[in-house]
Amino acid sequence: MGELVRLCDGLPLALQIVGARLQTRPTWTPAFLVERMAGGEDRLAELSAGNRSVEAAFRLSYDQLPQRLQRGFRVLGLVPTAEVDKLVSAAMLDCLPAEAENVLEGLVDVSLLQQPGPGRYRFHDLVRAHARVLAQATPEEHAPARTALLRLYLDAGRLASDWGPGGFPTGPQPTSTLFSDWQHAERWLDTAGTGLPDVVAHAAALGEADHACWIAEALTDYFLRRGHYHELRTTLETALACAGEATDLRMAPALRSSMGMADVYQGRFTEAHTWFTTALDISRQNGETREEARALAGLGAVAHSLGRGEDAIPQLTTALKLSERVGDSWLTGMSLSLLGSVHHHHGRIEAALDCFGLTYTTPRPAAGPTCSARPSSASGTPTSAKAATARRTTCSAAPSTSSRRARLTSSRHCCWPGSAPPRRPPTWTKPCPSTTKHSLCTNSSTL
Repeated sequence: MGELVRLCDGLPLALQIVGARLQTRPTWTPAFLVERMAGGEDRLAELSAGNRSVEAAFRLSYDQLPQRLQRGFRVLGLVPTAEVDKLVSAAMLDCLPAEAENVLEGLVDVSLLQQPGPGRYRFHDLVRAHARVLAQATPEEHAPARTALLRLYLDAGRLASDWGPGGFPTGPQPTSTLFSDWQHAERWLDTAGTGLPDVVAHAAALGEADHACWIAEALTDYFLRRGHYHELRTTLETALACAGEATDLRMAPALRSSMGMADVYQGRFTEAHTWFTTALDISRQNGETREEARALAGLGAVAHSLGRGEDAIPQLTTALKLSERVGDSWLTGMSLSLLGSVHHHHGRIEAALDCFGLTYTTPRPAAGPTCSARPSSASGTPTSAKAATARRTTCSAAPSTSSRRARLTSSRHCCWPGSAPPRRPPTWTKPCPSTTKHSLCTNSSTL
């Protein structure tokens, strides 16, 4: 009986109808009725007895709503996550957040929405099923509302990522005015919690393969920084299953590199090597230079983590050249940082200092947060010539060799202070892209 109560959402009318149906059908058992009510829409159909039905009660409440609340009720029924907020509503209803909040509060007032916490709203399962039934009668609302929802999550993921604009060269660039800055986008993703994989699954189920892949890639850095490896794998597996249907050919190697990053973070270097190797092959076949650079950087990271630093150098050197060519400042800095780690581990201190110097000594423009360094030039597009000039400049302006050696071997800039690298992901120090989010570039990460 407990499952029946849950399926009825504890609503008195629904429980009365269930009791009446069981009473008039003595051969039915509660388990049999639970099976009949397994689906959302099926549940509504089963909650009817004589002239009483849950759906009719919901319809009566809906018919009494003003038009703007009726539209809000229908559109919010399309949301794939358990909870919504005013930003989701604003995106789907194409209105200001304050107006969307008024719609949400209006639905709470008539008990069509619950409010589990300040600013968070959710449907009873039965009410959501009814909203979806009504939404089917207005298909003209579906496409723009669903596209706006997917764009909101895509924008949030890309804005919150440390990869910077060069990290996402294809797909829609962030245009949402609903996020004030990257911190706002990151906090919003935090509130979404475990519902983020549901968004990618929703996009895939709708046949929106490109959006499913773009969102999965955009959330990779966020999930890694938060340590949400299970959610990341679930998201990437869903996206990879439909990557062959995507029109963006970059997604096939990009998602595999993202899986490789997840494996590196969790110390599964053999699996990571397989993912990066496959990504490298596909990127070369498709002529995706940026993804070729990322795969090579990943292979270099794996080789370094396994103690094969000399194997890593040619991979990382090529990754550096390619990332400079395509203007990906984050990947350029990461390749330099890894190269510095390899050189330092093998005792080539001056070479390591050159690499770390390029990663850290180019100052960020004064308009942004104070940042010790970023790998790009003032124009944001480093080139080999500029890099060579920067190396000479930063080294000549650096402290004495002895103090630089001491700083290298005692600070977090040093990735492998021991005589041999441990079997764990290398600790890399993130460079700041031109849209840096860090006041000091000393937070450690992998890839």
